[in-house]
Amino acid sequence: MSFNKRMRRILEVCTAILLLLVLATALALKPGGTAGSTAGATVENPVTLNIRTMLYHCPACDLVRHCGTDCRIVDLSEAVRRGGKPCSTCGGVCAAR
Repeated sequence: MSFNKRMRRILEVCTAILLLLVLATALALKPGGTAGSTAGATVENPVTLNIRTMLYHCPACDLVRHCGTDCRIVDLSEAVRRGGKPCSTCGGVCAAR
């Protein structure tokens, strides 16, 4: 194999590894991800709980995008049990419910 072919192959492998790392990081930082939530549990009335401010939002609330890694998707009853308070913008529930 020539030097150029080897360098191209190394570049392809490095690019693939970099893309996988970026994807893994994006999934880990996704608001409302499963980190810290009850994985596998059924959520009947989902809300997005900000564990830093202890405010819960409708998952479609515009303020959820500011949560970052502090947001967890939990059941409404779980958010209240943890001491969460409803968001002043959305009231903590979606209008469609």
